[in-house]
Amino acid sequence: MDISDRKRLILAAVVTLHSSSGDPVGSKNLGSFLSQLSVSSATLRNEMSELTALGLLEQPHTSAGRVPTTDGVRFYIQNLMHTLPLTDGEKRAIRSAVAGIDADPSKAARASAKLLSEMFSLAAVASTPVGSDVQVVHFKLLRVGRYNLAVLAVTGAGSVLTRGTRVEAELSDPQLEALEQLLNRQLAFVYRQDLSAALLRHTASCLGELREAAMPVLTAAVELIKETGYVETCAEGQQYLLRFRELDSSLKDLLEFFCDSAAIREKLEASPRRVSVLLGPDMGFERSDTVAMVVSRYRAPGGRMGGLGIVGPQRLNYPYIIPRLRYFSEQLEQVLA
Repeated sequence: MDISDRKRLILAAVVTLHSSSGDPVGSKNLGSFLSQLSVSSATLRNEMSELTALGLLEQPHTSAGRVPTTDGVRFYIQNLMHTLPLTDGEKRAIRSAVAGIDADPSKAARASAKLLSEMFSLAAVASTPVGSDVQVVHFKLLRVGRYNLAVLAVTGAGSVLTRGTRVEAELSDPQLEALEQLLNRQLAFVYRQDLSAALLRHTASCLGELREAAMPVLTAAVELIKETGYVETCAEGQQYLLRFRELDSSLKDLLEFFCDSAAIREKLEASPRRVSVLLGPDMGFERSDTVAMVVSRYRAPGGRMGGLGIVGPQRLNYPYIIPRLRYFSEQLEQVLA
């Protein structure tokens, strides 16, 4: 869509003013904000009417002011927006905060969501990195009781998965060591998609006289390999959304979204770009025109990708959020590396 330079200035101004207040923007406020244009209120009203006809602005209810539509916000982001660079102090603060994040993927995702929600005073979501090449690289067995064992699996992604199990007969230390060596010999570096019935039968046969007693341990190890493809999602800061009256009609959809791991993952994986913005129909809500999400993808070792997202009203301060979320994800990559 091609619009005049004056319409571009007016649309950008309406988006900016509406973002800060949430109120419809009238010609009087617009004229004060764009004093350099030196045009009358009547001219501004005419221009806003034409932008409304183009579907970039709309007039809510009986208000004399205008607010940007989803298409208007999208046009602004793609064509008019100038991001606000980070100050040196902001960069130091983000680096310091991210440096304290545990490199374990699950802990990193949870900590990132919490830090981002506090940074922007908005809801934040995160997903752990996922890829088809994640393997368990080492198994470790720990005795936690006479008949209870903990099976630990260290993945190539740097995470540690744990599953408890109970055996019917007490295993001696040499038997436990032999079982651990067998797991590492037979099941370490096996992709979850390669867990064939033949491999499991062969591994079970290698247990020898320990087969009956050790089968629960083998079962736990197999389940841990299957977990390597699991994507964990988390959400923080949902309470911040109560400040935005325009989200009242979307609260049910939002609550369902934050409780739906698959839905969060779908939105975080919607685009391969470093940073992208989901607006309107992109969110798939019944009242999707009120909600927006800024998403950043981050890379973990092995080419795996995770996601970070900021969720709020469609009038988010995109020039501020986008560069800071991008910098945060870049720093997170260094921690995970």
